[in-house]
Amino acid sequence: MYLTGYRGTLCGYDSSCVFAYVGDTIVPSPYRAPVLHHGPTSYVGFAFKYQGVPYITGLFYDPLQGQYYSFMRWNGAAWEAVPGWSTLDPIKDVLIKDGWLYVCGWFFEAGGAPGNMVARFNGTQWQTLGSGLLYDLPASSSGVALDLHAWNGDLYVAGQFNYAGGVPAENAARWDGSRWCGLGGSYAMQTPGGKANGFTVWRDELYMSGGFVTIDGDTLWHVARWLGQVENCSAPVAVMETAEEDQAPWLIPLEPGRWRLRLPTGVVGQLAVWDAQGRLVLMQSNARDGHVVDLAAAAPGVYLARLEEANGAVRSVKALR
Repeated sequence: MYLTGYRGTLCGYDSSCVFAYVGDTIVPSPYRAPVLHHGPTSYVGFAFKYQGVPYITGLFYDPLQGQYYSFMRWNGAAWEAVPGWSTLDPIKDVLIKDGWLYVCGWFFEAGGAPGNMVARFNGTQWQTLGSGLLYDLPASSSGVALDLHAWNGDLYVAGQFNYAGGVPAENAARWDGSRWCGLGGSYAMQTPGGKANGFTVWRDELYMSGGFVTIDGDTLWHVARWLGQVENCSAPVAVMETAEEDQAPWLIPLEPGRWRLRLPTGVVGQLAVWDAQGRLVLMQSNARDGHVVDLAAAAPGVYLARLEEANGAVRSVKALR
């Protein structure tokens, strides 16, 4: 469980923007100062783990680097900017689906983000999901995506926008893995600039909340049930395929508690291994093909191994001890 926000104190602990609990125990690292710098205006929105690695969103200042960041991850030794995220614009929601990390918010490709209002990340590379979401065509810097929801294998996004993948989609859209679809409907909002706030599923039906008072002329105060009538969809877009080499096993069992790295010739990286509680149990630099990972003395359990190559590429895998 994570408690996040602006810097404050909790139960006598030093001030922080993040308090992390495992059961009844508070976890001091890596979220607490001085490992994570908490300035007077620092803010953490989401704290979560993806591929076993801690991530945080928000806005925080690192006095050692003299920079602000809005998206960071823990590399086993220090916090670092998430590769490919080159904007301070806010992330409003995160979702892990089918091995991908999806984020949405107020960000645009023109401002250095890897997508328009929504994008996804596999730990190494970003994908734009076509042209994403926009308020005006061909580009805009207004509008915002507020909520991500997975249902029946698809991704649903709610917010304030007019287009998804270039087709009309007022405040709500669906991504089916290769194309965007608008959910139809013409909204009358209670206040100018109204928006859809979020989705939920109840009894296997999709509901949406927001600032609307009518949809297609029917009175629907702030909550509506979708009937599944998709009216328009974009043309399918190509999706990034994972290289065959990346799919191949790279942590090869030798004997109980010991593995050998199988890597392409010349690949060198930093290897980090965490236990199921998120504690760093092994850190080795200059790991390369043939390197032996020895956890024979470690307690039985599931471990996450992560190799970050010199070029920034990341390989992650779970290992059972």
